[in-house]
Amino acid sequence: MGGFRVDSARRKAVGAGSSMIVAALAISMLASAPAQAADEIAPPADLAILGDLRVGETVTVPTEGWAPDGVDLDATWFVDDEEITDPDEAIDPFDLTLLPGWVGQEVSVEITASIDGGTPVVVPLSGDAPIALGTWTSAAPTISGNGRVGELLNASVAGLPGDAAPTYQWLVDGADIEGAVESSYVPLEEELGRSLSVRATITRDGYEPVEVTSATVKVTGVLIVSKNPSISGTVRVGTKLTASPGVVAPTATFTYAWKVAGTTVGTAKTYTPTAAQLGKKLTLTVTAKRTGYPSVTFTTKSATIAKGKFTTAPTPKITGTKKVGSTLKATPGTWAPKATLKYQWKRNGVSIKGATKSTYKLTSADWKKKITVTVTASRTAYTTVAKTSAKTTAVTKSFTKTAAPKITGTKRVNSTLKATVAAWSPKATLSYQWKRNGVAIKGATGKSYKLKAADHGKKITVTVTGKKSGYATTSRTSAATTKIALPAAVITKAGTYKVGTQIKPGTYVANNAKAGCYWERRSTSNRSTSGILSDYYYPASGREIVTISSKDKFFYTNSACGSWVPYVKTGTAKTTVGDGIHVVGAHIKPGIYYRSSTNSSCFWMTVSGFGATWNEIEDYGPYDGYPSSR
Repeated sequence: MGGFRVDSARRKAVGAGSSMIVAALAISMLASAPAQAADEIAPPADLAILGDLRVGETVTVPTEGWAPDGVDLDATWFVDDEEITDPDEAIDPFDLTLLPGWVGQEVSVEITASIDGGTPVVVPLSGDAPIALGTWTSAAPTISGNGRVGELLNASVAGLPGDAAPTYQWLVDGADIEGAVESSYVPLEEELGRSLSVRATITRDGYEPVEVTSATVKVTGVLIVSKNPSISGTVRVGTKLTASPGVVAPTATFTYAWKVAGTTVGTAKTYTPTAAQLGKKLTLTVTAKRTGYPSVTFTTKSATIAKGKFTTAPTPKITGTKKVGSTLKATPGTWAPKATLKYQWKRNGVSIKGATKSTYKLTSADWKKKITVTVTASRTAYTTVAKTSAKTTAVTKSFTKTAAPKITGTKRVNSTLKATVAAWSPKATLSYQWKRNGVAIKGATGKSYKLKAADHGKKITVTVTGKKSGYATTSRTSAATTKIALPAAVITKAGTYKVGTQIKPGTYVANNAKAGCYWERRSTSNRSTSGILSDYYYPASGREIVTISSKDKFFYTNSACGSWVPYVKTGTAKTTVGDGIHVVGAHIKPGIYYRSSTNSSCFWMTVSGFGATWNEIEDYGPYDGYPSSR
């Protein structure tokens, strides 16, 4: 135990009028001096140990107020009756600093007063309470570190006495974190965005513990950029640029700042430079944000805004007849963005002086040359672009003389028409196309054309097309014929006709046969019964048809049959017919039919041919009753 040793220091008492501070301690005075000394020396009435009886505090006894003046004073201190000594004589013997080891012990002091070597008077004083734990203050702990999840924080208390021993407790939002009692701590992800602090409890021997808490630290995260932001697209006027924010973990939201010459011009994810920004520097600043995390900002390298490029630059097309005297027209197409267009017509690749409009009239200088047109597009802050059309065919010129063809020949089915054409100048290679009511007839491309059943009732023309190198292909069309009639009658009166000379084998029709029409296919020219190959008597008026075979020798007809003409399929098949012979598909449509009367003399027959032979009969029948299913 440390203490004081007071052995030679002396202090003179001062007058009773001096002031003093008295601690709230009980004072015990014992008169142990001789009576004569006690009468001569008188202590102050309020003599007491002054000060707070706590470790670290200094207590004292006053030296003022002794009587008479000039009393010599000395003091001896005791802790639990053990004298306190100290080798340091410089310490004031009337003061005592209470040490940590004295907690709970009692302090007392003996004051010795004497006058000029007379018998001293000893005055004992004691405190009325044990020495208590001392009190003290400490600075709050501080936290070093950035407060990020996963990164170490350290706590420390500055200015502590050497005998002070701090312990720590980390807190989140003011609540203790279980087990977090070290001077360091690593924030957890679940603490993101919350407040961390640390409480230090500091102990010292002989002193009451001190609790101090640090300021709070906000827990933040760390955004890790694994791929830097960039700009997608070519940096030029009119081109839409897109911000690529890069890759950040954990995920974040992004804001954008497009800057031209350092001035923000857009905050969207995309930006399109304008003509006014040509040649200036463009950057993109991307800021990644996430709640509880410090924002991360990245700016791309600057790029100079180049001239724009047309997104659509079509190749022009030339329309019009490529013939001297005709006007050609340039169709430039639609440019994007809109551009100012200029034209230059060229002859075999060489610019034609003065031909700078969208149209050009061909001259004799263009004959046999190929023409192109170049369209040049320009726009402020854009790269000028020129596009050239495909070459035309060689420019031609007109024939000096042409002639329309003329049609000669009988205008009847089965007759042949012929086209005649006067000379062209210069001489041309001619081709032909026959037409029916203005529509080309497939395969009819010769100088002549044999009329067909399809031509019946139609008008025929022929178009002649002349071609010659260096000249414009030209077509001329004849005048139309009258409507084409049916073939002419082969037999116009009754009689016997020799097959092969007077009448050709084939199928013939008598359209207006009268009742009693009779005909024979014969092997002899006389009227003998033995010469009949087949015959037919028609009791009613109507259409009669016969097919004359090439094996037949002769054909006989009476006057009731009228005129016989070659059979031609014309008109449209019907669903109702009268008396006569009708070709299925030409005169009557295939199908199921009912007779329209109950006449018992009704007779019908279906045949496979018109030779009137028994083996051509497929079915026949007279029917009574109505209706019939046949």
